[in-house]
Amino acid sequence: MNRTFKIFLIAVAFTGKAFSQHNQTVDKTSQEVTDEPEKSPIKSLSLSEYNAYKHGKGMGLAKPAELNSYPGPMHVLDLEKELKLSALQKTHLTAAIEAMKFKALEMAGFILAEEKKINELFASGKANEGSIIYYTNKIGLYQAELRNAHLQAHLKARRILSPDQIKKYNRIRGYSN
Repeated sequence: MNRTFKIFLIAVAFTGKAFSQHNQTVDKTSQEVTDEPEKSPIKSLSLSEYNAYKHGKGMGLAKPAELNSYPGPMHVLDLEKELKLSALQKTHLTAAIEAMKFKALEMAGFILAEEKKINELFASGKANEGSIIYYTNKIGLYQAELRNAHLQAHLKARRILSPDQIKKYNRIRGYSN
């Protein structure tokens, strides 16, 4: 593998890890109270990070969409009365959420599995450069797919809403005057 490609793959992996570490400050709703033990089952992840993955939370991954008038479908449904959503809009938003959730949970499962493998490599003393590159690159790709799923849901929500509903959504959420 040439040097430039290796550097690229490492950068992708670090980007993915940065997203997972960033979630604690971005999306407080991902810090759901559960009946799980106080420690994460995966040592390198905090309990809130682990739970966010396990439950398909957004973790701020769609923040560029949210802040630029591409509403989050779950937030839109939470505001259904204020936005006067039609039954058809609710149906389409629910479908967008279900598609996003399915993909998010699938990718999160892969991410958690690879994080566990990295922990096991270090715990067993078997970690080496090649194995770490391999697993971190896999995590980076899964992180990209996870983020894509959340961003795609915001694209769908924008197409479902009227311009007036989007303006009202932005006002309610504090994104405009």
